[in-house]
Amino acid sequence: VRAGATLLFDSDPPAEEAETQLKASALLDAIRRPTPAANAKNDNGVAGALLSEGQNKRVLLVDHQDSFVHTLANYVRQTGAQVIT
Repeated sequence: VRAGATLLFDSDPPAEEAETQLKASALLDAIRRPTPAANAKNDNGVAGALLSEGQNKRVLLVDHQDSFVHTLANYVRQTGAQVIT
């Protein structure tokens, strides 16, 4: 899982680290506790439920000057969802 923060001259390093961990926490939680359906593999050995979970769904991600939204968008696209940033 990729996550990051923008460091500026007046950044508070502990706060930036906490922000990075918060950004990744939901995805890490999903990875650590997969559903039984997510464990089912397709013919290519890929978790099939994850590849089709987002089909016929549209997701809007709002970018507030933070490139992490593009990382999230790529993860969501992998589920088959249409993502707009």
